[in-house]
Amino acid sequence: MEDVVRAFLRPALEMRSSPEGRVFFRLQARVHIEPDDLAYSLRRQVYDESTKAYVEEFDRMLPHLGTRTIYWRIVQFIGTYLYLMSDAHRLGELSGDLCDPDDDEQFLAQAVAFALGGLTAPPVSANIRRAPSERPLLAKGKTPGTRGQAGWRRQRMRSASSGTGGWPATPIRSPR
Repeated sequence: MEDVVRAFLRPALEMRSSPEGRVFFRLQARVHIEPDDLAYSLRRQVYDESTKAYVEEFDRMLPHLGTRTIYWRIVQFIGTYLYLMSDAHRLGELSGDLCDPDDDEQFLAQAVAFALGGLTAPPVSANIRRAPSERPLLAKGKTPGTRGQAGWRRQRMRSASSGTGGWPATPIRSPR
């Protein structure tokens, strides 16, 4: 499993050692956030075949998770990979230079450990329920209309034409 994750990351890590490679990763990160048809078409042409090959391999290695879960996890893995490779150097800034994003061996070791943790985590239930203390509350003075999902849906529908994008008041977490 670790070898497969390293095989996914190693070529990109080697590419980022050149100025051209770093520019490519910044461009690649941008293409992944572009919503237009050209970006989707380009990503399909360039990445679908190899991504699906990795999905097949992870699915073979982790049959207890199921293909659906593997797709969820590989997309999250790719998102993490793109952020790390985009050369944002947020890691060095955030850590006060405790972490050096140019240390390729540390970069690879940490990325592999993180990816393995996510890819091999136990399966999650499709019917996840939040405990009452974890459910979002509405900001003071705002109400969804009624309790429960139907009330939230009605409020969202009412809010859709109000310029809030259809979302009711900003949710806040209850104090613990």
